[in-house]
Amino acid sequence: MSVAYLWNFFQPGDQDLKAVVQDAPKTEHAVTPAVSAPVQPQVVVAAAPAKAEEPKEPPPIDYLDKLAQQYDLRLSAILDRKNPQPEQAAFEFVMDVLDPGYRVKERFRRIDVVSLGWTVERRDYGVLISKGGKSYVVRPWPLDNFGKAPERQLSQLGQMPVATGKP
Repeated sequence: MSVAYLWNFFQPGDQDLKAVVQDAPKTEHAVTPAVSAPVQPQVVVAAAPAKAEEPKEPPPIDYLDKLAQQYDLRLSAILDRKNPQPEQAAFEFVMDVLDPGYRVKERFRRIDVVSLGWTVERRDYGVLISKGGKSYVVRPWPLDNFGKAPERQLSQLGQMPVATGKP
């Protein structure tokens, strides 16, 4: 009986299993037909669901925009003029481009930013630079010195009793 199932599995077309079993010879040993090529299982790979594409940020419009996208902009100095001359700007500033370790990657003055085509506006909070629909706020913010404790913490430590090591 099992030989008949095998025979039917390898034979093309629709055959009646009962006819194959009745026609099968009644012998002690079964002969299996030679198979010329093994049947290869078909591997079906399910297509991954299409991910919703996140809107990519447009490419930088210039060198300053590239730095502003990668690093932090910090207003390190600003100078307001009381009575600017007719050809002078009302203020000057120095802007640092800092990496996450607070290392200066680049430094720009107002004239450098303007020469790159950026519009510079003085605001109460710092400086606003804009060009081609992109704007960046440049503000002064304190740098935390690595390895130094804040003054408040140092003063609290000075008020704590010191152990002398004597019982």
